[in-house]
Amino acid sequence: FGGEAQDIPPPFFGWLFIGIGSFALLSGWTVALCIGLAGRFIGQRKHHLFCLIVAGLSCMFFPFGTALGIFTLIVLLRPSVKGAFQKRVSKKQ
Repeated sequence: FGGEAQDIPPPFFGWLFIGIGSFALLSGWTVALCIGLAGRFIGQRKHHLFCLIVAGLSCMFFPFGTALGIFTLIVLLRPSVKGAFQKRVSKKQ
């Protein structure tokens, strides 16, 4: 068992796993925050472009995110919905 010291991975592998895990965690929290904000903005009928972008990004998360994103895009691209967002902006001015 003289080769035990060579079987130990270098310390940077631990930091690599911590970095990748932290990045994945922060990315997930960011996407969740964006989806929550988009839901609130849809209810308030403002920030139409932001809602479209988030709906497109949620399509990456198969199967529920894909379904949610596609149906959200279909609804947000309707002329009546675009008009509702524009009425909200014009009332503000």
